[in-house]
Amino acid sequence: MNAHRESITSHDSSGHPSRVRWLVLALACGTSFCLYLHRFTWTFIAPELQQQHGWTELETQAAYICFSWTYGLGQIPSGMLIDRYGPRLFLSVIIAAWSLVIPWQASAWGPVVGGARLAIGATQAGCYPGLALVTARWFPVRYRTIIQALVATVCGRGGGALAPIVMATFLMAGLGLSLTTTLWVMTAVGLLFACAFWQLTRDSPDGDPRVNAAELGLIQEGSPAVPGTTGKSVGQRLPIAQALRLRSVWMVATMQAFVAGVDTIYSSMLGQYFASRGVSLAKAGLLASIPLFGGMLGGLLAALLSDGLMRLLPSRTQSRRLVGVGANLCACLAMLVMVRQTETVVAALALGVVKLFADMSQPIGWGTCTDIGGRRGSATVFSIMNAGGNLGSVIFPLVFGVIATRSQRVVDGEIVRNYIPVFTAAAGVYIAAGLMWLLIDSTRTLDDVDRDTSAPD
Repeated sequence: MNAHRESITSHDSSGHPSRVRWLVLALACGTSFCLYLHRFTWTFIAPELQQQHGWTELETQAAYICFSWTYGLGQIPSGMLIDRYGPRLFLSVIIAAWSLVIPWQASAWGPVVGGARLAIGATQAGCYPGLALVTARWFPVRYRTIIQALVATVCGRGGGALAPIVMATFLMAGLGLSLTTTLWVMTAVGLLFACAFWQLTRDSPDGDPRVNAAELGLIQEGSPAVPGTTGKSVGQRLPIAQALRLRSVWMVATMQAFVAGVDTIYSSMLGQYFASRGVSLAKAGLLASIPLFGGMLGGLLAALLSDGLMRLLPSRTQSRRLVGVGANLCACLAMLVMVRQTETVVAALALGVVKLFADMSQPIGWGTCTDIGGRRGSATVFSIMNAGGNLGSVIFPLVFGVIATRSQRVVDGEIVRNYIPVFTAAAGVYIAAGLMWLLIDSTRTLDDVDRDTSAPD
C-alpha cells in the first residue's frame, strides 16, 4: 500500500485526470489494426500463387501454416520477456520487423515464401501478449473487457476486414498496382506506425511523467500495487510455473485452439472460395471483408454483454461461461445455415453472422487472461492461451486442406472446388470450443497459486 501511495504522489497532483491512457489506447488499437492488416494479405497472395505459379490447395495451406509454427513457438517466450522487461521496446521492434518481411510472401520461389511466413509468425508472436499487458497496466478492472474488445476485436478484425478492400479492391483493382508493389505499400505503413509507437507510448503509467496523480489513481482502481511495473522489472519472479498449475489456463488454451483453428478459414481460404464461385477480384475483396466486420461487431457486443452480466450474476466466471457457450453454439448454427446458401452475397453475409458469434469469444478470452494473470502475469497467461490457439492454427489448416482437396473434382479438364464440407466441419469445431468454457474458472488467479504453494502443511 505504501508503494502504491508513493507512486501516486510522485506524479502531478492536479485535480482532473490527465488523458494519457487514451493515447495509449489509440496506439494499442493501431498495433492490433496493423497486425491484422498485414496478416490478412495472405488472403490474396494464396490465389496469386495458385494462378501464377501453379501451387495446389495443399501447398498453399502448407505455406500458410509456416506462420503458425513460429507464431505458436514464440508465444510463451515472448510473454515471459514482456512481463519481465515491458512492452514498449518489444512491440516497437516487432511491428517494424514483420512489416519488412510482408512483401517476401509473394516470391515465386517456395522456400522464400515459407521463410517469410516463418519470420512473420515469429515477429507477430509477442504482439497480443504485449497488448494484454498494456491493457492490464493502463486501464482499471471495471472496464478492461471493453478496452480489450476495442483493441483485439474491433481494431484487429477491422484491420483484417479492410485488408482485402485495401489490397484487392483499391490498390490492385482500383489503382492497378501489382501484388508486390501493394505489399511494399503495406510495409511503409507498418514502419511509420512502429516509429510512432516508440515515440508516444511507455511501459507503465507509474513511470510516465505525463500521467498525473488523478489519472494514476483511476487506472489503479481495483488493482493491487504490483512491484516491478515501473520500467524494467529485473529480478521479478516469472509467473509461467504458477500459470501452468491452473486448470483454467489449460482449458482456455484448448478453447483458443478450436477458435483459432476455424479462424484460419477466413485468412487462408476465403479468396479461393469466392474465386471458385466466379467472383471478380474487386468484388471478392469486398465480400471477404464481411465476416471480419461481423467479428468486429461480435467482439464489442460480447464485451458489453459480459460486463452487464457481471453485475447480474454472482460471479465473473458465470458471465464469461454464459457468453462463451452461447456464442459458439450460435456460430455453429449460423454456419449450418450458411452452407445451404446458393447466392454468393447471401453466403458472405451469413459468414458475417457466423463470425459475429464466433468472435464473441475473443474479448472474454482476453478478459479471462487478465483476470487470472493480473498486472503481474497477464502477458504470460495470454501467451499460453495464444500458444494453444496456434497449435490449432497448425493442425486445422491441414485438416481443412485435406477436406477441400478430397471434395474437389475435375470437370472438362478443370478443377472445380467445393468448400461446403470445410464449412460443415468448422461448425462442429465451434461446438467443441463452446464446451471448453464450462471448464474455465476466471476467479482462480496466479495469486491463489502462490498462496497455496506458500501455505503451511
